[in-house]
Parts: sequence; C-alpha cells; structure tokens
Amino acid sequence: MSNVIVYFAYEGENNWSGDSSDRSGSSTKALAEQIQKAVGGPILQIERQNPYSLDFEQVMAEARQELDDGVRPAIVALPDLEDYDTVFIGFPIWFGTMPTPVFSFLDGEDLAGKKVAPFCTNEGSEIGRAEADLKALCPDSVVCRGLAVAGNDVATSGEKIDHWAHRVLER
Repeated sequence: MSNVIVYFAYEGENNWSGDSSDRSGSSTKALAEQIQKAVGGPILQIERQNPYSLDFEQVMAEARQELDDGVRPAIVALPDLEDYDTVFIGFPIWFGTMPTPVFSFLDGEDLAGKKVAPFCTNEGSEIGRAEADLKALCPDSVVCRGLAVAGNDVATSGEKIDHWAHRVLER
C-alpha cells in the first residue's frame, strides 16, 4: 500500500487563537510532516499559481469571496497520484471548510477507488464541513474520518497524530 501526503498551507501572517501576527512556518505544514514521518510516502504542497497576500486580513477577505463565489483558483500542477492507494489531504479550516485551492486540487484530480484521509488545523471549528465537502467531491473514494488539531497544539500532538494515521492505514 502506498501513501502520499498532499497539503495546502498559508505561510504568511496567521491568526492563532485570535492573535493576528507574523509566525514562522505553518502549523498545517508541520502536521503534514508529522503524518509523513508516521506513515511514509512523498509529501506534496498545493500552491496557488498566484499566491495569496502575506497580509492575513487581506487573505481572509479574498478567500471568503472565492468561497462565496465558487471560485477555483489556478494551482501549480502536482505529480500524478495514480500509483497511490491512500491520499492524506491537509489544510487549515477557513470559513468552516477547506480553502479554495484544495477544492481546485480535488476538482482536477481523479481519486476514484482511493482512500482519502483529511487532516486539518483549526482554531476551534474542528473539521467543520470539510468531510462532507470531500465526500461530495470524491464520491468514488473512501473518505476516512478526519483529524483536526488546533494550530497551537500540533507540536505536542505527536501521539494523537501517529495513532490516527496508523488507524487510517488499517482500514
């Protein structure tokens, strides 16, 4: 069985626990790296062709408008995922679901017959409606119960992350 970890992360200014300030790195990227360490496989980042601003408030306004309008921003092409059985897909929760670049990725990728395991970082909204959105976008996939980790807790959640990732592979 082969795994791939695909994630979208915003690496500009972040809003962690209501504090909008510049942080180094991304909690979503760190979570993806911990999953990779637990189960192996390549790690791929979903990137917008036209990156978001580094200003958090500006990004949130743009992201909200994209979501409301059903926009699917162009993303940088990723390698073919045909040879993978399990696709771990990660993102921060924005407005109760996945950011629109993740929708763009899913719209352009055939994951039929694959196990899809969502994971996310959040600041209190857990996984929101992302699992339901994934099931709608991947009707011919097995969408596993997702993992939600508060952004500030990623560094101290190794055991929880490992347990979840291994459970996904056992199913």
